Amino acid sequence: MTHISALTPPVVKKSTQVQTLSCIAGVCQAVTLASVVRQHKGTTLVVSSDTPSALSLELELNYLLGADGIKVRLFPDRETLPYDSFSPHQDLISQRLETLSQITQAEHSVIIVPVSTLMMRLPPKSFLSANVFVLKKGDKYQLQDVRQHLTDTGYHLVEQVYEHGEFAIRGSILDIFPTGVNMPLRIELFDDEVETIRHFDPE
Repeated sequence: MTHISALTPPVVKKSTQVQTLSCIAGVCQAVTLASVVRQHKGTTLVVSSDTPSALSLELELNYLLGADGIKVRLFPDRETLPYDSFSPHQDLISQRLETLSQITQAEHSVIIVPVSTLMMRLPPKSFLSANVFVLKKGDKYQLQDVRQHLTDTGYHLVEQVYEHGEFAIRGSILDIFPTGVNMPLRIELFDDEVETIRHFDPE
């Protein structure tokens, strides 16, 4: 009889193979998951029962896997229903898009998602890829074209940038708070060429 430790279970290698581990509670869940993640060199999807347990797992797995350089990301709930008259908070949208971007990069990582969130439909990968806009130092752009693209993809033109999804234009300077970053960016152009790109504190 083969003995399998619940804290260091073997990784399932076939799509037809199912492995069930029971009687694992508390922090032991995170320890077991960390062991599986270390053995699987790809993206591991962890489905939690609800949002509070997903948040706990995110903290615990970041602690256990941080030294290994394995990224742990939470795919948060929208906190709105499909037919609500209001949209999710921009910070939530930013976090969700950042996590989706991580999935496409196929790196050694963990994605944690509450089961209720997993049931919600997402736009196809092709839609997300088609709406990515890259600004690089040395490239040339017309600010008017950049402004139109940002507006078309849901960014809001404001006097001063404070939140995700906002941008401002003053002369040849573009301030923008993209999704997936913690601080806004200031992009300075000389004529039509991107001269500098740097983070700045909106306060």
